[in-house]
Amino acid sequence: MGRIEAPISTANQALAALALWLRAAKAASGLSYPALAERAGYHPSNLRRAAAGRHVPSQAVVIAYATACSVRTDHALQLWREARYEARRAARGRRISRAAPAPSSYGTSPTSAPE
Repeated sequence: MGRIEAPISTANQALAALALWLRAAKAASGLSYPALAERAGYHPSNLRRAAAGRHVPSQAVVIAYATACSVRTDHALQLWREARYEARRAARGRRISRAAPAPSSYGTSPTSAPE
């Protein structure tokens, strides 16, 4: 059994939604981080960091993570774009003018939207 992941604590609501979605995808796949890493082509620590919610992961890592979990990459990329947008706005010192929806509105099921 794998270690318990730390709670996600970030002011970037879109990043929190992305991290929760990645964790849900991993849980639904039933894969451990080492098995996920083998499929994704990234080290397990890269994938753990992507789902930690401390920083916006690279687009390539998000795509590889979703693909390795056998879930839709289009939804993963939308969450990634929103997280990156919010992080860039905050980094420029501007107040984020559009409020990101609460993570629950994104849905936690990575396969919830029809293709």
